[in-house]
Amino acid sequence: MQVSISSSITTLDEAKSAIEPPHQLALPPAEELTGKTGLTSTQIGKLLDGPADAPLFIVDLLRFADESGELYRPYRETLTEVAGEYGGGLGWRGAIEIHDMDKATPGFHEVFVTRYANRCAYLAALSDPRVVVMAESRTNGLTLQWSYTLGEGKDLEFRKD
Repeated sequence: MQVSISSSITTLDEAKSAIEPPHQLALPPAEELTGKTGLTSTQIGKLLDGPADAPLFIVDLLRFADESGELYRPYRETLTEVAGEYGGGLGWRGAIEIHDMDKATPGFHEVFVTRYANRCAYLAALSDPRVVVMAESRTNGLTLQWSYTLGEGKDLEFRKD
């Protein structure tokens, strides 16, 4: 599968109208993709079932092994850099201030929202050799990760009153 993406996307509108790709993407075979990304073949299949050309947002809820996230930092920095080369990037990162689940809370430390030009760009970034070699930082740096994929959102206006 070959997908064209733009590396200069900064808004959802730009993602929709991107016309000059920096390079073509060809994903590795399914078995290799599973090994490199850590995703199951079922997860990859569900991911690829979505709209091929629409932007994809990944929301990660993270609980760090070391409370500070320093063990995870090398993986995050590498993935952020590589994602940029595939038309994506870190859209938002922040600490969780209040858990509204009382005693059932898993105690996440941070939330990351990463934007990708499309689903193939996400898988290409995860399977990039520079990200794959940093997997140990990810494994050692996290005790829990919940990831959600979000498709195209709706434009909202925030009330100021």
